[in-house]
Amino acid sequence: MSKLYISIGALKAQGIRDRVSKGYDVIAYEPENQNYQNYQKLLVKKAYKDRLICYRKAVGSYAGKALLRVSGTGDGGSSTILESLSDFRESYYVEIVTLDSILEPLLEVNTLDVDCEGAEIDIILGASLKNLQKCKRILVEFHKHYPQLQQTDEMIQKCIKRLEPLFKVNDCRTYHPNYIFYRK
Repeated sequence: MSKLYISIGALKAQGIRDRVSKGYDVIAYEPENQNYQNYQKLLVKKAYKDRLICYRKAVGSYAGKALLRVSGTGDGGSSTILESLSDFRESYYVEIVTLDSILEPLLEVNTLDVDCEGAEIDIILGASLKNLQKCKRILVEFHKHYPQLQQTDEMIQKCIKRLEPLFKVNDCRTYHPNYIFYRK
């Protein structure tokens, strides 16, 4: 059985190549057109054809549609929730699915990687513990550098406390504002 890596807005094409080379099958959710097109280019290569599934969808705490504002810097930062993002080059509506809808049909996930430019707390808090427990490891990058998101230490701690009964917490703030949660 292969290892499953679910990327929610977290990986660029190089990250996908790295995960596949390490033996992972990758399911990626990427609402931003350019990143999604880069994933599609990988799919024509034989090495990735059976190892990568990519959906042009955002993940959130509710299912529906939202306006995606695409960062003008070209280095990530696109967001469906940063309404005050002033430096964006384009915007368009994207479909939103929930984390529960992704995890529900799966038996086990080796790694869930969540980097959604501010939606991380809502995504984690909106998912059921039953589904989150299917993940051996959860990587989360919180975004305190966007003050309008109000991803305060208090909100981050609320998310951590929710996961603590099921996961061992590893704080990696010295590298990024990231946390790694290992299933107990």
